[in-house]
Amino acid sequence: MAKQLVESTLYCMGLSDILPRLESMPKAHVLGTFPKMCYSFARMQAEVTTVGFYCEGYTVLPELPMFPVYHAWYVDPSGKVIDGTTVPATAQRVGLKIPADLFNKYMNIKKFRERYELYGEFPFARVCMEQGRPF
Repeated sequence: MAKQLVESTLYCMGLSDILPRLESMPKAHVLGTFPKMCYSFARMQAEVTTVGFYCEGYTVLPELPMFPVYHAWYVDPSGKVIDGTTVPATAQRVGLKIPADLFNKYMNIKKFRERYELYGEFPFARVCMEQGRPF
C-alpha cells in the first residue's frame, strides 16, 4: 500500500524516474529501522554530556528530496553530526539546535520530561512551546 502511494505520488509529480533509485535503496533507509528511535538516540547522547547539541527537525535524502522526514540527531562540540540511525551521511538535516546543557536542564523537570515522552515528532520544541519555555 505505502509503495503504491509513493509510486503514484512520484508519477503525478512527473518524477517517476526516481523509482529505480528508490527500489535500489536499502529498505532501512526508506522506512527507518525503528520509528522514533532517532529521538531516543539524540536524547541519550545529550544526556551523557553537557556540551554539544540535541537537534530535532527534518532530514532529506538526496534520492528523495521532496519527502522530508521528521528526525533528531546530536552534534558534538566540533560540529560533527552523530546519528545513531540508518540515515546516510549524505542526507541533509535542518532543524533546531538545542545546547545539551539546556536540554538536560529541561529534561530534569519531571513535568517537562513526561510531556516530552508523549510526543512523536519534535517533542522538545512542542513541550517548550506548550509550557512557554524559551529555547
